[in-house]
Amino acid sequence: MDVNFQAELESLFRTNFLQAAPLYRESAKFKLPYEDLKSATNLYRGATYDVTRKVEEIADWFIFDKIPYSQDHARGIAQRFGIEAGTLIDGLIRMENARSHRDHDLRNTTDMKAVDVFDHADGRRNFQIILQDSQIPSINGPDANIKEWVGYRFYFCCAVVSREYKK
Repeated sequence: MDVNFQAELESLFRTNFLQAAPLYRESAKFKLPYEDLKSATNLYRGATYDVTRKVEEIADWFIFDKIPYSQDHARGIAQRFGIEAGTLIDGLIRMENARSHRDHDLRNTTDMKAVDVFDHADGRRNFQIILQDSQIPSINGPDANIKEWVGYRFYFCCAVVSREYKK
């Protein structure tokens, strides 16, 4: 697989993700420690209460079985994935705002904290795009080849800090 093409797909995803997630763009970001991915995470300390949320793993894939694989088709899928993932994350941020502020404008992100989708606190990359661009022979014989496919995966969580303790 061409590393430059994979980087291009990642860039397409990222661009479309950020366009589809205006609340994510406006939210305060912080980097999640990689070790905290598989458990409920204490997202903020120092307020009048601690905020704990489960980290969500967001993933999707597309198998090129009904349409033939080409780099143009893979680009289109990466763009579509970015729009769909951005819309999902925008919705999760709105739900967090609604959970914490029942009589509040759901578009307001002035007190929202969201995990940075693309990097972890230790510098490890969170977002992964996977591309299998040539058929793999299956263990079931040459007639059962595994088709080309493209997918992505990242972790995300968000929390509202509404009553911050100030000295």
